[in-house]
Amino acid sequence: MNHRVKKIIETMDLHNISPYEVSQHTSLTHQALQKIKTGSSINPRSRTLDEIEEYLNTKIHGVNKKVDKQDNSTPFYSKDGSPASLKDISMFVIKNIETFKEDIVFKNLIDKEALLILLRAKKGDTIDIDLIGK
Repeated sequence: MNHRVKKIIETMDLHNISPYEVSQHTSLTHQALQKIKTGSSINPRSRTLDEIEEYLNTKIHGVNKKVDKQDNSTPFYSKDGSPASLKDISMFVIKNIETFKEDIVFKNLIDKEALLILLRAKKGDTIDIDLIGK
């Protein structure tokens, strides 16, 4: 079982979220989710894991992401349905940083960005500290 699947299962267990509940809010079947949770699904598709992670993130953190397929934007909305400003989203992340550090989706994004920054700063076998962040 890979690390990503383990983290999903840990998160579901920690927050008492059943495969059935996830199936009710995603396009995934209860049976498929049960197989992932029990480990009988050896290598679930990345898209499947993405969908589970997105639901868990929404369920746990209360962030509703609405996607407009026309312009490929992904604006966030407040609980009252009004669009959240970038400042509001940033403040939410800052206030909840410890929780975000535990979140699978957020952690993967930060790890990916950190790796890209280091790769851009690589010079031979070393990292040029002056190139980090440029």
